[in-house]
Amino acid sequence: MEKTSLLDGESVAEDRRSSAKRPLALAKLAVAAFAVIGSGCLLATLHPTHQFDEGDITASTIPFPLKKYFPSNLYPPAHRLSKWVDYYFGTKFADPFRWLEDPFSDETLAFTKAQNKLARDYISALPDYHRFKTAYRSLTRYDAFGSPFKKGEFWYYTANFGGKLPQPILYRASSLDAPPEVFFDPNTQSPHGVDQVDATSFSPDLKTFAFLMTKNETDYGWIGFIDVETKKPIDAILTYTTRTLESPAFTWAKDGSGVVYTKYFKPPNLSFNDAGRNNDPFPQALKIQFHEFGSQQYQDILCIELNRADFPGGAKVYSTICSEKADGVLGDDDDEDDLHAVGGEVSLRVDAFTYKITLPKKNRMNEMIPTVPLYGEDEVGSMPASDVADPYDTSFIGESNGLRFYKTAAGASNYQVISVSSRGSAMVIIPETEDVLDDVHVVGDGIFFALYMRDATHVLRILANSTSSLDADDLPEKTTIVYEFPFYNGAASDVKADPDNGIVSFTYSNLVDPGTVYVYYVESGKTEIFRKMKLPKDYKVEQSQVFFNSTDGAVVPMFLVRHREAKSGAIAPAWLTAYGGFNVARLPTFTPFAVALAHHYRPATYALVNIRGGKEYGQNWYYSGRNLVKQHCFDDMIAAAKTLIDMGYTAPGRCGINGGSNGGLLTGAVSIQAPHIYGAGMADYGVHETLRYTNFTFGEFWTNDYGKKNNATEVLSASKWSPVYNVFPLPKHTDADSYQPYPALLITTGDHDTRVSPLHSYKLAALFQWAARVMDGEEEGDDGTRGLKAQASRPALLRIRELSGHNIFSLERKVDAFSEKAAFWAFHLDGSFHYF
Repeated sequence: MEKTSLLDGESVAEDRRSSAKRPLALAKLAVAAFAVIGSGCLLATLHPTHQFDEGDITASTIPFPLKKYFPSNLYPPAHRLSKWVDYYFGTKFADPFRWLEDPFSDETLAFTKAQNKLARDYISALPDYHRFKTAYRSLTRYDAFGSPFKKGEFWYYTANFGGKLPQPILYRASSLDAPPEVFFDPNTQSPHGVDQVDATSFSPDLKTFAFLMTKNETDYGWIGFIDVETKKPIDAILTYTTRTLESPAFTWAKDGSGVVYTKYFKPPNLSFNDAGRNNDPFPQALKIQFHEFGSQQYQDILCIELNRADFPGGAKVYSTICSEKADGVLGDDDDEDDLHAVGGEVSLRVDAFTYKITLPKKNRMNEMIPTVPLYGEDEVGSMPASDVADPYDTSFIGESNGLRFYKTAAGASNYQVISVSSRGSAMVIIPETEDVLDDVHVVGDGIFFALYMRDATHVLRILANSTSSLDADDLPEKTTIVYEFPFYNGAASDVKADPDNGIVSFTYSNLVDPGTVYVYYVESGKTEIFRKMKLPKDYKVEQSQVFFNSTDGAVVPMFLVRHREAKSGAIAPAWLTAYGGFNVARLPTFTPFAVALAHHYRPATYALVNIRGGKEYGQNWYYSGRNLVKQHCFDDMIAAAKTLIDMGYTAPGRCGINGGSNGGLLTGAVSIQAPHIYGAGMADYGVHETLRYTNFTFGEFWTNDYGKKNNATEVLSASKWSPVYNVFPLPKHTDADSYQPYPALLITTGDHDTRVSPLHSYKLAALFQWAARVMDGEEEGDDGTRGLKAQASRPALLRIRELSGHNIFSLERKVDAFSEKAAFWAFHLDGSFHYF
């Protein structure tokens, strides 16, 4: 039967499979803001014995010759509901693999098991998988260091000597030159790095150390504690926690008796190890509890329950002990007169306009309960001034001299810093410049460490402003540049700012250089090198930057990594990657995979493309690549490949595209739109279903980029590029005579992805495989066509990484994942491997 649907695409009729096993739906809840994507691990007492790392894919015999054409009759069966149709604003859309949205049905489990076996068998047979993995792993065997920071009498820093461990160890030493001792080794808790350290915190008295770990690379965390003096684990493990150790989500008790922390509700019918396998909207309700040291988690005192639907006024308060024990507790009404604590509004005058800004929580991660920003309807250009208060992408950065500082895009597409007094007076103290203010840290009284972006590279400055108060008629002092660091060809990472000690440390690297760790001392103005990292060999690769014109004339930057001896005109495969969404910039930090690929497949090219949708050029760059103009992102990526072809580096059909998450969507869309340019696509953890995406995991927070489901213009615009709704046996604008097969596709997802549900990848793989069956004559198309172009389709494989969430953190697992993709890319684009 043909289905009809509600306005927003929700089906009216019941699925014929409604009796299949389904998880209980999670309650409608509020979600913690996970701006920082990190790593995590588990204490041995909680580490399940059945956890494992996938490790090497062992060689196996596949029942067919390894060819670029893939016989479609070898794909696992996938029942297609040909008459399952939804209507969105009067337009009909088929959704024949809707049943794959249920991750626990017998049919879905059988489908994913068979798909993963096929993908693993195929990859194991690729000639370059094992040799590239060996070469890539060899490249990563160098001494890697994190930025140091000081606590009490000790300096702390992470290190992975020889690159031998899945994740680095936290060391401490009496000085930066002194021999270090192991303080905390997470590898003893998660030997394969499936769980990894995501955040750390010292108690105010420096007696206790807390570490936060991710669980199976998901957005669920857990917290453990260590005695600083003995370095021994103490106390209970706190599970299902939010992934931050910053206030207000995590606060040390003032009397040292315990901690106030925030946790999610336990998903129904799932163990802690399985949490994340469900695809319901990610838990949107939180509990704030007090944990007393020496007790078990089940004994913790529940203080507050929060739900995004009724936050902040509708919080349910069960106990006041949290606010008694710690300051700044989320949902605590004691600070209701402090606009910084509760997120008040201020007015900012910029030129002839007044901007009303909704301040975030007094927390570097902005707010615990995120709300969808009230961005205007203008699709290009910075936010206009409005009578309605708006977040304007504003973040709290610190305080000094009784003032609090915020980075904001209000009235400044390239961002500026404002100072706000407790009475609500707001003034600009670090004005907008031609360079984009990417990040800024308070490192002393009126002293700031600012990271600017200039053509997608970091320019680092120490700034000073002596403004000590802001009365209504005061004017802020002029901000001056105290020092500009003398490097411009890369980006800073792992920034650690310490205003109490007047120290800031960071790593500056580029795509081919693992970087140097610097320490800057505010009082003396001196900079010293803590460690300079070096690769184990000279890989003879170099980074360059080019600029090209996109379809509409926009100038887009692109970083290239090539072997120093590679010449123009030596045609070879190219690997292009980008993100292009959510106001996120992709900067040229060290990428060992780029070095390995450019060296071992010379004269191949690795390209990092700074397409629109990010913030490389401020809010305007973001606005020109989201929602109604999302197509700009895909046009930029197609133009990037054409540029490399014009430069004589590669050829049509020998370009490969790779991206993750929003970049996975980019890979899917571009693979569909430009199969004549791109011969291989490696889509990781992608958002491919952009009509029903708000029903799953974090989807309801993506509407600024993909469109709101109750807006006809936005929904129908997204349908034109949404990968799941644009796969056909004959790609659009082609016929049987001019048929250009889709690229070879390796679609990767994780079985514990709480950010982007695996269903996106399941549906996309099933659709590409169905299209191949129709072309081969194995099935009949909806229009009755069959067998139009036999033995022409390339593989579309679904790789499901086990115990894997949205981000792979372990060094070993990263090497394995990228080796799979590199081998696939090289085979289908005729890459020639060089051992050294």
